[in-house]
Amino acid sequence: MKTYALTLTGWRGGTWGLRVQREYFEANRGRLQREPLVVELPGMDASLRVCLSPSFWRGCPEVRSAAIGRWMCSRGEARWARGHPPKYRASLIVGQEIILRVETKA
Repeated sequence: MKTYALTLTGWRGGTWGLRVQREYFEANRGRLQREPLVVELPGMDASLRVCLSPSFWRGCPEVRSAAIGRWMCSRGEARWARGHPPKYRASLIVGQEIILRVETKA
């Protein structure tokens, strides 16, 4: 099992999401094109299973989900001043599943 420390930033477009450093995902690209990414968010009882969009691999490295938006709204973090999205510390855990575990606000 490998674990990588990441810093994520909030993202909003058609929905909300978390912008990640894509280079940590590249080594597992084949798996992530076949299997969903498991996303664990603080305060959520259940983890999310998120399929990465084809645009993720073309330069839009966001993990997008309406559930992430609801989570951000519940924490009062869904709106921010332009250029100042919330930042989070997270771990990417590669094992039986590939898990993005959001830990704390940075």
